[in-house]
Amino acid sequence: MAYTRQYIETHDIDWFCIINGQYIHGASNCGDIPPFITMQSNREVMAEVSRAPFIVGEDGLEYNEPEIERQLAFVSNYHLEITKEAARERYLMTFKLMAKRGFCSFDRVTGLQEGEANKGRYVWLVRPRENWNLWKPFNLRAPSFVIEREKRDIDVFDVRELYL
Repeated sequence: MAYTRQYIETHDIDWFCIINGQYIHGASNCGDIPPFITMQSNREVMAEVSRAPFIVGEDGLEYNEPEIERQLAFVSNYHLEITKEAARERYLMTFKLMAKRGFCSFDRVTGLQEGEANKGRYVWLVRPRENWNLWKPFNLRAPSFVIEREKRDIDVFDVRELYL
């Protein structure tokens, strides 16, 4: 069954795919997800991912600090009762869990900041530090795509680039 527009716009949906051989985890932030993601297919992939072992330790993770700071600025402005460190840990919890399983973990940019260039696009937050684009932690039955890029790394992408 397909996700309804109302459901997509009111839920932060975790979804998975493989882009240019890289295992990708995306968090929708109540926005667009690839059209091929259905409730059933996503549930099956999430079950596989939840059983996947951690293959990277905390010291093997790389963080996109400029993007994390931009995302946390919103939290700091609207939730004054929480410390910046606590907000950071809470925000990054799922992204870190996915990166420890070998995924490059992305969040969808909401564009809350003035003039946000990546509004609506997915930007990586946490990924394994070494060989992150070559890891094959398990046989994930998720859609696979090739996005033409000048380099192999995928730092930002738009779900409209993903077609079956």
